[in-house]
Amino acid sequence: ELEHVVAACTAAVDSDYGFGVLGDSPELLTALTAAVAKVPGMTAGLSIDKAAEIFMQAWLALFQNAKTTLIQIFEHFDENNDQSLDMQEFLVLLKSTPLKIRQHDAMNMFNELAGPDGTMDDSEFSEILVFYKFNTRG
Repeated sequence: ELEHVVAACTAAVDSDYGFGVLGDSPELLTALTAAVAKVPGMTAGLSIDKAAEIFMQAWLALFQNAKTTLIQIFEHFDENNDQSLDMQEFLVLLKSTPLKIRQHDAMNMFNELAGPDGTMDDSEFSEILVFYKFNTRG
């Protein structure tokens, strides 16, 4: 049933690797509803392949959106436009967020994620979400 597909999608995106609840996404619900209507001979069914395809399209769109947002944040705080963040730029970035991170912890985070050159490029910066999520439980 459609409800089971939506519940499965919601459970998947609420995992540690998820981007939030897709069940509230009007685009996803519209796509799932339209797909159900197109399944020949079924009034309340949906093939698992079609459900997976719709779910993955929605997930990939959210992933791309998150990636774009991270790049924009990175570029905004790269004050000298050298395509990397130094410790000072990183600390300014963190202070602008609602995250409650002590400066000592922020410096440790930077040192964990930064390359051997003592700066953080965009790919190292993108790891910050995983680092924060898995290393600051409490």
